[in-house]
Amino acid sequence: MLSTVNVESVHGRARGANWPWFIRSHLHYFRPATLVAMLREAGFEVISWDVVPRSFHLSYVLHRAAGTFPGSGVVEAVATKADPSIPVGWMGDVTLVIARPITT
Repeated sequence: MLSTVNVESVHGRARGANWPWFIRSHLHYFRPATLVAMLREAGFEVISWDVVPRSFHLSYVLHRAAGTFPGSGVVEAVATKADPSIPVGWMGDVTLVIARPITT
């Protein structure tokens, strides 16, 4: 079982080089096809591929969209009125993959 980011996710394709998952601690990036091929080469077959459900508060989404940081004023004014949690798992950034050894 493994969890990784998917460079072909809706968010990854929309943000391109500005995708926030392009960070130093990630040594390798995968597309579904390359991850499946790597697992197959290692002797595994993928039996499940799911998007990890995630959500963020509206204030966080607004901060990220505006490129601002907490304490900037406008976002806090909105967040004091309502700060609902927004599901963003549909963007497909994070996946959970289950594989098992190939048996012959």
